[in-house]
Amino acid sequence: MPENPEQPDVPLLPLRTGRHGLRGERWEDVHEVALPDIVNEKPWHESSTGIEKKGAELGIKAEDFPTWQHFRTAVMRAAMKAA
Repeated sequence: MPENPEQPDVPLLPLRTGRHGLRGERWEDVHEVALPDIVNEKPWHESSTGIEKKGAELGIKAEDFPTWQHFRTAVMRAAMKAA
């Protein structure tokens, strides 16, 4: 998968436009689309790495919580408030 020069940890997924698509038209070009909340092709909340990155983004540290589940819950709540 190609790297995103603007955000190296965000994967780029090909997006085909043009012809030869669903309607049997010819492809004209391939564009790349950045998906910023995807880590290893999963949404951030489906992996521990993604949750840790989102926690760091929100200023929440795992060391400040007695268990991983408490940290995960705090990150989820903060992300919902930020959205």
